[in-house]
Amino acid sequence: MADWLMRSSRSLLFWLLLAAPLVLAQNSTGRIVEPGRKTAVKKSPTAQQSPRSKRVPVTGNPIQRVRKKAPVVTPTSKGRRSRVVKAPGYRLILSTTPESKVEIDGNGVHRAGADGQLILRDMAKRKYRLRISAPGYESWEGELTLVDSVTKLTKRLVRVPTTGELEIAVNESGAEVQVDGSISLRSVKGYPISVSGLSPGVKQVQVSKAGYDPWQSSIEIKAGQSRQLRVELVPRLNPTMIEVKGGTYRRGKDGGAKDQAPSHEVKISSFEMSRSEVTNIHYKFFIDATGRPAPTGITYGWTGNDFPPGQGERPVVFVSWEDAVAFCKWLSERTGHRYRLPTEAEWEYAARTVSSNYDSVGSIWEWCLDWYDPQSYRKSLRVDPRGPAEGRKVRLLGFEAPARVMRGGGYGRNNLVSRAAVRNFFYPDRTRFDIGFRIVREVDEPTR
Repeated sequence: MADWLMRSSRSLLFWLLLAAPLVLAQNSTGRIVEPGRKTAVKKSPTAQQSPRSKRVPVTGNPIQRVRKKAPVVTPTSKGRRSRVVKAPGYRLILSTTPESKVEIDGNGVHRAGADGQLILRDMAKRKYRLRISAPGYESWEGELTLVDSVTKLTKRLVRVPTTGELEIAVNESGAEVQVDGSISLRSVKGYPISVSGLSPGVKQVQVSKAGYDPWQSSIEIKAGQSRQLRVELVPRLNPTMIEVKGGTYRRGKDGGAKDQAPSHEVKISSFEMSRSEVTNIHYKFFIDATGRPAPTGITYGWTGNDFPPGQGERPVVFVSWEDAVAFCKWLSERTGHRYRLPTEAEWEYAARTVSSNYDSVGSIWEWCLDWYDPQSYRKSLRVDPRGPAEGRKVRLLGFEAPARVMRGGGYGRNNLVSRAAVRNFFYPDRTRFDIGFRIVREVDEPTR
C-alpha cells in the first residue's frame, strides 16, 4: 500500500508542474506585469537628467576604447567644465652626453640635461630615427623601436679627436727613433713603436743606429688618424776612412828588436785607412750575407749571428787572417771600392802620421797583408814595399808554420808612435782573443 501511494504522489507532482501557469514578472514599482506586455513607469523629477549630463554607455575594454577614441569626456557635478583624459603613451628614458641635442625623425628637437638624462613621454608604439649631437663630440644616428611601455637607451657620444697617432716599424732592434727631435724611443725588431697624442701637422722622423746609414723622412699627421711608417735601415758598409797622403818616412828601428832593423827610408803612395778596426756590427753584416761562421773562442762567442750584448762598436776578435781577407773581398764586391788589409809599410806610416785621428781602443793586434820574415827589412823594396812572396816558418808554442804579420797590440796604454815599428806574427788560419784587423781603401776609381 505504501509503495502505491509513493508512486501516485510522484506522478501527481509531475503533472502539476507541467500544467502550472507561468510566473508573472514584476516591474520596478512592484506591480505584476504579464509576460510580453510593456508597462510604462513614471519617472520621478529627481531622476531626470539634462542632455549635457547624459551618461555615455561604456562597453568593452576601457584602455582599448580610450586609445581608439581619445579624448573621453567624463561627467561633472554642478555644471563644471568636463576634464579631458589623455590616452596612456610610451616613454623613452635616454642617457647620453650632458647638454647634447636630440633630434627625433629629423623634426622634434630636445636637449639632455646637465646629467645627460632626457625623458620623453606619450610616444607612440613605433620605430623612430634618432640623432644625438653635441659640440666637440662625434654625432650618433640610429633607429629605435618602442615596444615596452618604458624603454631605456644609453648612448654616450665620443669626443672628436684633436690628435693623431704614428706607428713606426724598424727592421733593426736598438735603433734610436726621434719624432720632431723631441720624442726619443728605442726600436725592437718585429714590434712597431706607437706614438700617440701628436698634434696635427707635418712631423720629422729620424732613425739612427751605429753601423747603419741614418734614415729620415717627414709625414703628415691628421687628427683622429693613425699613420704607419716602415723604416728600412741600410748597413753602412763603407766604413769611415782617414785620408793618408803619400810621402816618405824612415821605417823600422835600429837598436830595437832584430826583426825591426835595419831602419831605412821608404816611399808610400796615397791611400785611405779605416778610422777604427772592423767592428762586431760590421762583421755581422758579413757573416749574415756569406754564412761564414761567427767568431768563437774560449769563454767568448756569438749567439748564432749575434755578437755579445753591448759590443756592437767594439773591434771584432777571434778572426783569422783568412777571415779578414774574405771580409775585404766581400766588402769590395758590395761597395765597388777596393778594400784590403794594409801592408806593414802602410800600417806603420799611418801610425806615424794620422793615428791621432784613430777611433780605437788600442788593445788588440791587427792583421797586415804581408807574410812574416824577420830578415825582410834587409832586402825590402824602397817604394810601396810588400812582404816576401812566401812566408818563413816560425815556431810558436810548439807549433811551426808560415805566419802573417801583426801590428799594434795594446798601444792604447802608451804612445802609438813609439810602438809603430813593433812587429809580431801569428798563423793565418788561427784566431786569438786579442787579434782583429783594420782595412785600407785604395784611392783608385771605383770598380763599378
